Amino acid sequence: MRRIYSLITFCVISASLISQTLCENGVAGSFECHNTHLLSHVSTSDLNGGSSTELNDIWGWTDPNSGREFALVGLRTGTAFVEMTDPTNPIVIGKLPTHTSNSTWRDVKVYQNHAFIGSEAGGHGMQIFDLTQLLSSFSGYQTFTNTAHYAGFGDSHNIVINEESGFAYGVGADFSGGLHVVDISDPLNPSLEGGFSDDGYTHDAQVVIYNGPDTTHVGEEIAFACNENTLTVVHVTDKSDMYELDKKTYAGERYTHQGWLTEDHKYFLMDDELDELQLGVKTTTFIWDVQDLENIQLIGTFVSDLSCIDHNQYVKDDWVYQSNYTGGLRILSLKDVANANLEEVGFFDTYPANNGTNFNGTWSNYPFFNSQNVIVSDINSGLYIVRPVFVTVSAVENNCPGLDIEYSVLPERGLNGAINLSLENLPAGLTFEFSEVTTTQGDEVILTIGNTSILASGSYTFNLILDDGLIAHREEISLEIPGNLSTPENLSSSLDISSVNLQWDPVPGTIACKIRGREVGTSLFQHTPIFFGTEPSSYSVSTNFLQPETTYEWQVICGCSVSPIVASPWSGFDTFTTPGESEFSSKEIQLQDELNFYPIPAQNLITLQWNLGETQQANLEIYDMEGRLIDRYNQITKKTLEINIEHLTKGIYFARLSDGALKAIGTRFIVE
Repeated sequence: MRRIYSLITFCVISASLISQTLCENGVAGSFECHNTHLLSHVSTSDLNGGSSTELNDIWGWTDPNSGREFALVGLRTGTAFVEMTDPTNPIVIGKLPTHTSNSTWRDVKVYQNHAFIGSEAGGHGMQIFDLTQLLSSFSGYQTFTNTAHYAGFGDSHNIVINEESGFAYGVGADFSGGLHVVDISDPLNPSLEGGFSDDGYTHDAQVVIYNGPDTTHVGEEIAFACNENTLTVVHVTDKSDMYELDKKTYAGERYTHQGWLTEDHKYFLMDDELDELQLGVKTTTFIWDVQDLENIQLIGTFVSDLSCIDHNQYVKDDWVYQSNYTGGLRILSLKDVANANLEEVGFFDTYPANNGTNFNGTWSNYPFFNSQNVIVSDINSGLYIVRPVFVTVSAVENNCPGLDIEYSVLPERGLNGAINLSLENLPAGLTFEFSEVTTTQGDEVILTIGNTSILASGSYTFNLILDDGLIAHREEISLEIPGNLSTPENLSSSLDISSVNLQWDPVPGTIACKIRGREVGTSLFQHTPIFFGTEPSSYSVSTNFLQPETTYEWQVICGCSVSPIVASPWSGFDTFTTPGESEFSSKEIQLQDELNFYPIPAQNLITLQWNLGETQQANLEIYDMEGRLIDRYNQITKKTLEINIEHLTKGIYFARLSDGALKAIGTRFIVE
């Protein structure tokens, strides 16, 4: 927005180049940071040929033939050019002076190897500069001249270019400050194609060939315009007949400033430049659902922990890169943007003095280089070349004491070529192994930590180092050593018509339990099934295996691993008494009405018919006459089930059907 900078106090850092400084323990030299490394810094005076100035906008250019990378840095006095092919040793080539007078506001974009530069300086128009000139060898700081110039407007606030269509859009110029459309398909011969003024002043915009979910407009040229108090969507395919598709304002609107689409064209991230200053809110990003271009919806906001003023933001892949004045470069993950959830995953604060609501610090950034370097312009201190690095490290859940602990390591951004992996500060005595010691970005590696039984339970840390030859990025990893499994407690028993239902409190982290029981007064345990589940806490024993009018005692043990076995101690005992013989007999009669097999005896196949009333699904277990579990069929939904029994030897078997709510029925069948 238009501001009077004479009211602002600037802090200027000396004109020296700062070389590579890794972000470690939250700082890179004197700069606070997270997951973002400083490769180099160029001062304002170096950019301006020896005298201090202030910076504004920034953009980037990559020579398509050589891959050499350049920063195009807006200054009050013009536009500076910096080669950053070696990001730790940038070379300031020189500058293109302003076309008329100096100005706080300058904006630069690129199309077909040409820079297009606008400014709020009176009569400035649009400078056009052939960037291939920068590929020559130079001696000393150069002063360049325009390659061409467009005088179709005077001053402008911003230049917007759609590189797919070959049109530039001057905004904040004429047409009531709206869209001034210039055909730049021939960069050196630009021509006016039309204008859109229906919604007044446009501060900034993004124009794309739409390729989102709104099939009505796929392939059309669409402008997403930030128009001071609204987000306005404009159909600009026909430059002689541009029209509004939708326009929305929002609660807390103070100055709709700038925004950028996600790459799938489903969401638009937008900032309001004055809400932090005038309303006292913390830095807020507005998240718009633009999947229906004629009915866009604000679906949520991301609110930072800081109160600094937000300015420019751009989206690349799964991240949005925000220049938030005194807060510096802030990077948010877009992985859950569909639910309006953003997460800050990295930052580099170019303005250490404070995080206040003033117009100092970073103006803009450019995150689109193939090198994954990001350039940042700081109004007060110059150009920063940084490299955000994002690595996802996930511990494979393991609550078993003494077992190996695995981590999934996925380098997601910021490391190029071969990445060498190593560890430091691993607790003494532990061992480690990588599934691959060298990886590349996007490839998962498994890290296994062994010999963990030597450590007492608790939390430990160590560092994972990922080194691509330029950056040795450190990730602090948390190592959680679990304590011994607790003993199952609060055992209880209850009987129904066909089974004894056993319950206990689940033991956290366990995946299997084992039951054993015996007649009270005897020493031999019987019926000791092992069964699996998520922290299992119940089991039913068929009374077909039990004697009438007999008291039994039982106990349980639960484990978190079966190979090797890692288990809790055995629990104490609980007891139950079975009913008399007459009740057992009546039970058998009732079971025949609930569960039937045919034919009996059976040979290769046997058919089960069952009825548990309103039950929608059940589990079937088949035991031999010694109580050993032979087969299990889970989540049966049919009332009739054909079972292959070719693997069963001749004899009598018992089938038990349970609906998962401790209600069970059972009966015998014969295999011939």
